[in-house]
Amino acid sequence: MAGTAPSVLHLLAERAASAPDADALLVKRYGRWEPLSIATVLRRVAALAHGFAEAGVGPGTVVALVMRPHAQRILTDLALQAIGAPVVGIPTGMPEDQIAHLLRDSRATWVVVQNQHLADIVLPLVESGQAGDVERIAYVDAAGVQDYGSPLLTPFAGIEAAGTKAVAGNSDAIAALLADVRPDAVAAINYSSGTTGPPRGVLLTNANLRASTQSTIQALGLAETDRVLSFRPLSDPVERGATIFPALTSGALLALPESRASAQTAMWEIAPTYIHLTPRYIKSIATGIRVRMQGSRGLKRRVSRWWVKRFQEALEADQDVSPTALSRRVIGFPVLEKLGLDAARHVVVSGSRIPTEGLAFFAALGLTVRPAYSLTEVGGFALLPQGATVRRNTLGTAVPGLETRIDGRQLLIRGEAVAAHALESDGGRAALLDQDGWLATGDVAMEVDGEIAVRGRLGDMIGVHSGEGVNLMEIEASLTASPYIREAILTPDGDDLILTLEPEGRSLGRWATRNGVEYTTERSLLDDERIISLLHRAADTALESFGSLPITRTHILTLPLAVADGTLTLNDKVRRNHVREAPFKAGTRDSVETDTPQTRESTGAK
Repeated sequence: MAGTAPSVLHLLAERAASAPDADALLVKRYGRWEPLSIATVLRRVAALAHGFAEAGVGPGTVVALVMRPHAQRILTDLALQAIGAPVVGIPTGMPEDQIAHLLRDSRATWVVVQNQHLADIVLPLVESGQAGDVERIAYVDAAGVQDYGSPLLTPFAGIEAAGTKAVAGNSDAIAALLADVRPDAVAAINYSSGTTGPPRGVLLTNANLRASTQSTIQALGLAETDRVLSFRPLSDPVERGATIFPALTSGALLALPESRASAQTAMWEIAPTYIHLTPRYIKSIATGIRVRMQGSRGLKRRVSRWWVKRFQEALEADQDVSPTALSRRVIGFPVLEKLGLDAARHVVVSGSRIPTEGLAFFAALGLTVRPAYSLTEVGGFALLPQGATVRRNTLGTAVPGLETRIDGRQLLIRGEAVAAHALESDGGRAALLDQDGWLATGDVAMEVDGEIAVRGRLGDMIGVHSGEGVNLMEIEASLTASPYIREAILTPDGDDLILTLEPEGRSLGRWATRNGVEYTTERSLLDDERIISLLHRAADTALESFGSLPITRTHILTLPLAVADGTLTLNDKVRRNHVREAPFKAGTRDSVETDTPQTRESTGAK
């Protein structure tokens, strides 16, 4: 790969040298978008780096960031890289016990929190000894926190002010910092999603992050004309290499919404040319489109019905649906424009498998969704469809700078972006690569016409009636293709399987209205046996192609999965252990203590 810059910071400095006044960031504050130039970004990074250094943060000091998707979050991340302090990103909505675990496991000694709410979570953990080695807590928003009087607390504004004073009049401040940045220094401790067990900390160096960043830029062809919207949480282990750093260093304009809740509005206002979404969100978009199409009137209704029929016929024939001029004008363009995706060149989705019907659905609207394979150990994308054609059942090829091979059934990956070590429970380092530099991903893969298809985890393969193996992820993807099923989780129970379904309330509500089912809330829908029967029929239809599966129990959740209760990871992956441990009771619905994963409400059925 072209370019041997030691770090992402060096790539930023190269951009600043050629276009210092170009806008790099767009930040929304009080309803208005405000730009920051690349020169301003580097100036503030230098100030924060000196401020943290004066406060005692230095090489090897682990700093945990519990912050919103905000410009200060990115600037702090970069500033800590400049002084060799590894960063741990922690989601603001993560349960307290998980926050405490990450602080202890990473050996963090500093924490930066966004506001009083987060200070009220972290401070008691530190004072009670649950946070391990944490010594200082910096707070960004001072309201309410400045009166606490704890010696553990320090204002973020004071750190930046001290640094600003230190670099005042020094035009070489960032250059002096760059001279000390080592490619092999740990820049980030990325934690795995924890879908099947406790999250594991992976040590990513400056060289890893730089290589992942350049891979994304080259694979997507990002340039100065691109607008990039940061949708996923900045604590997502792959968001740096997949979105943030590629946008900042390629010359593209990076927009930061005020919150995840306002991301859809930001998408419409910015009309990004590149966005990296989660499968759960893309499914939600598709459901919303279907519901609106069903409620349309006049010409739109007639075209919608014709479009849906043609789409279903093409799927049954295993063919693609190309939008006609009429369907594109009446359905496709208006829908994409309302979503803010009408200008999108690249819509990439990673995290879990997307049903092929979902990919075909968006293709029929005129939008190509690229399913990618991302890895915590890479800090970004590993596989990505990079040509004009996107196949439904593969994830493309390795991004530039990475190699892949299949050993038996397992996918192996090698390249400069791949982390070499992970954290041990005792604070030591565990090697991730074999003697030839290959990382064993633990995922089953196969080559299909020169591209890679990933079928799921090695331990999740089961036999079916045909004698061939099938992965639980493939079965779950087939289930979530139904508009009535938002999430499906299959968990082993001895030789049997338990199926847990999260219903899609909007689609069920629409069906209920059409069929005379009275209800008050989406949750109350599940009080009606007709809705339960509909969900079972949808599941049975999806499972037909797999023959006789040993599913002995089916549970239907009456509460949505969520990051806050630990059933979803920060990037919307299902944490299987938490779902599996829920005490479902066949034929009943729990209705108490629903704020913890162990007592999640469900209906049970034999």
